[in-house]
Amino acid sequence: MSPSGAILEELNHHLQVLDQRIRLGEFEFVQNELDNIELTLIPRSHAQTIANLARRSSRSLLAVKILHPIVRPVDSSQPKPNGHEIAEYAAALSYLGASQEALGLLKKVNPEECPESLLYEAFSLFARWDYQGAVAPLNKFIKLNHISDYDKVIGKLNLAAALIRIRDFSIAKKLLEEVADTA
Repeated sequence: MSPSGAILEELNHHLQVLDQRIRLGEFEFVQNELDNIELTLIPRSHAQTIANLARRSSRSLLAVKILHPIVRPVDSSQPKPNGHEIAEYAAALSYLGASQEALGLLKKVNPEECPESLLYEAFSLFARWDYQGAVAPLNKFIKLNHISDYDKVIGKLNLAAALIRIRDFSIAKKLLEEVADTA
């Protein structure tokens, strides 16, 4: 294995560990790790993943800093951003209060290519207090066959939250019971 291959393998392992630490609620550990990253050294192939970890650990500004040069490049000869990069950038923007811009970006993303764009659309609608509007993308998200069980749980929890806000308690209760059984 080449030195760069070994470095990327080590980076992939480290990112998997950080993902697990977030799932365990160890946000401060992940934040400290991410705060020590030199942004210019992040390979494009890992930028979206690192930005996702940053956003999920309450470092949305860091996520925007990582993805801004990719999604909003100064040089038009740069490769176009993919749906995952755009969606993650939009999610981070929404967390920073730019939900209108986030929703505009998410309209450019194909949910078949990037299922999480539906979840991020709901997050942006939550930020605008539009819980009714968030129900449709969340329903689409949880019905997808190609998302992980973890993502289905996240989708169901967020759908239950939206349903509670719009006072549809019976369906919310059923979803929460499903999630409790899964968890």
